[in-house]
Amino acid sequence: MILGDALVYLALMLTAGTIPGHVLALRARKQKDVEVYSRRLATALMAAGLLVTVAVWALLTYYFVTSDMSFEYVFAHSSKDLASAYKVSALWAGGEGSFLLWVLGMQLGLLAARLLFMRTKAAGSKEGRRLVDLTGVIGALMVLMFLGILAVMDPFRPTSATELAQNPGGSGLNVLLQHPLMAIHPMLALIGYGLAIVTFVSSVAFLLTGNRHWAAYSLPFSRTFFIIFSAALAIGGLWAYETLGWGGYWGWDPVETSSLLPWLMGAVVLHGQVQYVKRKDSLLLAAGTSFFLLPIILFATFAARSGLWTSLHAYAATSGDFWKVVHSSGFLMGIFSLTVVLCILGPLMVARAYMLYYEDRPKQKRVMSARLLFRRSNAMLFGSVLTLMGILVTIFILILRLGGALDPAEFELKLGPLALIVVSGMTLYQLGVRGASTAFPFAILGIGLIAGLVAMLLYPDQPLGAFSIPFLTVAVVGAAQYLIRAPKARTRRERLHDTGATMIHLGIVLLLLGYSGSTFFADGETVNMSQNVAVKFEGYELVLVGMNSTADHVSVVIEVRKDGAVQGVARPGITVIGKELRSDISIVRLVDKDLYFVIDDINKVLPTGEGARAQVNIKALPGINALWCGAVLVVVGATLRFAWTPQETQPPPKPPLPRLSHEEE
Repeated sequence: MILGDALVYLALMLTAGTIPGHVLALRARKQKDVEVYSRRLATALMAAGLLVTVAVWALLTYYFVTSDMSFEYVFAHSSKDLASAYKVSALWAGGEGSFLLWVLGMQLGLLAARLLFMRTKAAGSKEGRRLVDLTGVIGALMVLMFLGILAVMDPFRPTSATELAQNPGGSGLNVLLQHPLMAIHPMLALIGYGLAIVTFVSSVAFLLTGNRHWAAYSLPFSRTFFIIFSAALAIGGLWAYETLGWGGYWGWDPVETSSLLPWLMGAVVLHGQVQYVKRKDSLLLAAGTSFFLLPIILFATFAARSGLWTSLHAYAATSGDFWKVVHSSGFLMGIFSLTVVLCILGPLMVARAYMLYYEDRPKQKRVMSARLLFRRSNAMLFGSVLTLMGILVTIFILILRLGGALDPAEFELKLGPLALIVVSGMTLYQLGVRGASTAFPFAILGIGLIAGLVAMLLYPDQPLGAFSIPFLTVAVVGAAQYLIRAPKARTRRERLHDTGATMIHLGIVLLLLGYSGSTFFADGETVNMSQNVAVKFEGYELVLVGMNSTADHVSVVIEVRKDGAVQGVARPGITVIGKELRSDISIVRLVDKDLYFVIDDINKVLPTGEGARAQVNIKALPGINALWCGAVLVVVGATLRFAWTPQETQPPPKPPLPRLSHEEE
């Protein structure tokens, strides 16, 4: 047996070994020593399993760095002449390495959550200890499933002799992935996916037993997931902007949209958990959305890895029947099956919890489901969840109906009406505060939607761009209202906490302003340039002043001038990497806009007797800097708000509600 495979199976056994320890701790009611030592043993086995998975990751990294082409996964995603930095990032270029990093994030999150919670006062109570053991069992089962899928994928399978003979140096890394941000964006996203398991297992613990410590257990990790994934999305947009050559950062194609769903659901989960921890409100919505965070992450992974959707970001291009594609890979089959199972179990568990903890609550006023969902504090949650599930169902239906392929433009058109729901929910949540009239949020919503419909009529090919107008209206009014109504902070921690909230609101406003500006007011054209001949574009003079050419690279030098002064220099070109060509985009960043230069045909760059000539695609993107500033503010603001959360003054959570049969009532 190969060393790597042996380590994967050892991690499986260690993880499985934690389950009896947790079960013994749960059943040892009056045997205190048995409970304590069983829990300690389970914790030790969890740590050992994490260390073994780290060893698997280190071993696979070593094979990539040393270019050991005897392993098929290394052979498929690397080459001997690949730069050392890209050899490391090539580890997560395929499904096996990505999944390994995901499992590593899961184990790290579960162990960290346990250790952090055991230092709190709640861990000293009986229900706190039961929560530790129950989440340990659920988490171990989930890690076992993921490690089992990883074992089936077999990242250490050998390369065939035929492939090695044909290409002994390896297949190489996709040229679009040879970018410095390849080392950051996928890693952040996958670690964030792994940490989300803490949110999932704690919600399951509540839905099964009614343990009210669940939100305090998972809230720090829900916050961490939101921060990490926000940074991952921003870095991914920047990577696309600098690499793909179409002058955009977000295309609203199926794969990109599916990757946005976990971030939106993460925001919903955070609002729900904070509402419950601070005000003992939104209990079932908080628990339900926390449960569905994992299925949506699984779906986003399936969308990106299956290749069923037409997308620039798909990891594979696949054709054929949907079910044949799913059955073609153990990884795809495992992800799809787990997603379906969780989507079936989720509603059943939420319904069961509703019946146990609301309808059967003795001597307490029952909370009707309609009142629960349509309270002002829950309107945003309801609208967001409905939107996300609507998008999820729409995608599944379209796959089955269209045979697995969907044009991005048609996909964007389908999503336009669904944006109305999330705008409505966000408006009711953001503006429905104490002291505001009931008509106020509906008036703001109406103004925003009318502006959005007008924009959609003017720009029918940009339905989602048009609906950024209602979002912008809500964000601006909501941010202003928050700043006016926010209570004055008394301590340094509270000031930092409130500063973080202000930065998040301001960041969202800047994001939407940048998105609207770069969507509606972008301008572009293809120009034929000759050396030392000025070309007018957007009030600037563009002058081609030179050309650089080597055996594997060609580029031109373009000065951007205004009123005779040079504002910036662009150097677009094309690089030959193996048998592939990569367009080297050049961006001149100005205060109010970016000028985006790209050459997409190496034959359109020619030296002549009168100097160089080139055909260059140029695009102006007004307001793009506001978008990047907004993304930074959201990440930094979320970090400030979550890192300096004021100490809670509310009493500790109540013990779980009793389960009563109808005869006992």
